[in-house]
Amino acid sequence: MWLLVVYVGSLALLVVSAFFGLDEFTGKATTNLTIGNIEEVISESAYRLLVLRSIGLAGAATVICFMLALPVGFIFQNWQSLGLSEGWSLQFCCRCGRVIW
Repeated sequence: MWLLVVYVGSLALLVVSAFFGLDEFTGKATTNLTIGNIEEVISESAYRLLVLRSIGLAGAATVICFMLALPVGFIFQNWQSLGLSEGWSLQFCCRCGRVIW
């Protein structure tokens, strides 16, 4: 639950910060609320391409994680009916961790 609060809180701060303007001279955020940043992202094709590419990469990562997690979850759920020994899950996790690191 605390992880959800931290995630949603940081996401909310990111969204709120999009509505603050920048001082053109110093580059610091000002307290003037504006939708100029959002308009710039929508109107300029370079920003639009970056947003679409980011959404595409996030979607691809989600699909890959789902494709990897579904069989692993099935194996973890049905390990006894598959005839696996009790220590297999620790060995599996250690081997996956070694590959990742």
